Amino acid sequence: MIVWGAATAASLIATTALAVYIVARVPRTPTRLPFVLLMIAFAMWDLGAAVVRHAPAASPAAQMCACGVCKYSF
Repeated sequence: MIVWGAATAASLIATTALAVYIVARVPRTPTRLPFVLLMIAFAMWDLGAAVVRHAPAASPAAQMCACGVCKYSF
């Protein structure tokens, strides 16, 4: 299911773009660094999920739930 992989890749791009936008637009405030670190964590999560979902031998269960904690995880 390439749809789930494309959705995860789109989420990775959106998360990264949001982090870059905040760094570029927001002046130095105390909340900027924690927000950017949180967005980096989300981007890393999305990257891992995209890699699993784009794997050529990924099972349908892996494509539906890349986190590994779902009932039907691989």
